[in-house]
Amino acid sequence: MKMDYDEKLNSVTKAYEERLNDVTNEHERRLNSVTRDMDEFRTSMELFQKLFSQGVSG
Repeated sequence: MKMDYDEKLNSVTKAYEERLNDVTNEHERRLNSVTRDMDEFRTSMELFQKLFSQGVSG
């Protein structure tokens, strides 16, 4: 009986850890994607600002 309980507990714990790992990896992937998008946006805005300021003064 005790062994059966321990096996079930270990199984549930392992499943929980695997799911937590999957969720963590997915969140890291999404965060990296958003960070990359923000970097691209920032670069575009810097270029736009540079071109706009040259166009206004030039």
